[in-house]
Amino acid sequence: MAAPEKVKLKFYHPRLWGLDPLFENKLKLNIIDVLQLIQYPNYKGVYTLLNHAVVDVWIMGDVLSIQIKEKYVVYRVDDGTGSIRCICWMNDSRLSVLRYFDIKHGDLVTVMGRVSEYE
Repeated sequence: MAAPEKVKLKFYHPRLWGLDPLFENKLKLNIIDVLQLIQYPNYKGVYTLLNHAVVDVWIMGDVLSIQIKEKYVVYRVDDGTGSIRCICWMNDSRLSVLRYFDIKHGDLVTVMGRVSEYE
């Protein structure tokens, strides 16, 4: 059996992103796919997956750890293919929601949001 060919990446012009039916949607991805996203050159916050421009993703996994900071909460989420840090920025309304849901270590969560790199 032959090895699968690597996909040649073609970075499309931003005017063409809207023609892709996947661009405006949150893509359901495994964490390993999120970790393999490649950022578009000269466009912060836009990534490519198999020649599709990706901005928002939807992942599901178990909470491995929770770190509560003053302005945000960091969740480490694992879906079996990898783990990723998810940051929930806090304001007054989100703080009350976090207290209501009471997310704990080991809970199964669905995370929807914008892909970005945080230092």
